[in-house]
Amino acid sequence: MMHLFQHVKILKVEQCECLQEIFESNDYGVQGTQLELQHIWRNHASISGFKNLMELTIRECHELTYVFPDVSVARSLPQLIELEVVKCNKMKEIISPNNNYSIQKRRSKIIFPRLELIKLEKLSSLSCFCPSYLHFELPGCAYIIIEECPKMETFCFGTVYTPRLWSLLVEEREFSGKEDVNEVIKEIRA
Repeated sequence: MMHLFQHVKILKVEQCECLQEIFESNDYGVQGTQLELQHIWRNHASISGFKNLMELTIRECHELTYVFPDVSVARSLPQLIELEVVKCNKMKEIISPNNNYSIQKRRSKIIFPRLELIKLEKLSSLSCFCPSYLHFELPGCAYIIIEECPKMETFCFGTVYTPRLWSLLVEEREFSGKEDVNEVIKEIRA
């Protein structure tokens, strides 16, 4: 059944107080459940059906603690242009460190080749985008917006390459695209 989703370009998940998982892949296909959202992709193999996904918006999913369960899931979205996560009370990081130690040893960088916009807003528990020592390459990223994320101490523990960053907005302060994302967040929190 995952082949049915291969042409999905926009996925918006909003006000999901009643969902535990959006997609759960098993041997019989994809099925939805109706509890609280804790996972978007439980079976990491199921993400491959979303390789054409261009927009991912997550809003008011208060039980969700991460968007991507590990680096391999994030890497499997090469067409992603916009990533927006807003008002998710328990969101700790966008990319979870779960099970990615071996991946980090093999490949220590992650590239979002088409990502233009990252918007992280009103995430009271967010500590960082990814708590791993990865090198992030965001070659097409023009805008990064981080608002009302009081626990965010850094974007990631590795380096962030944003050659086309035009605007960096952190806690209502705008910075030029020439600023280092990690340094700006650390400066604001100091």
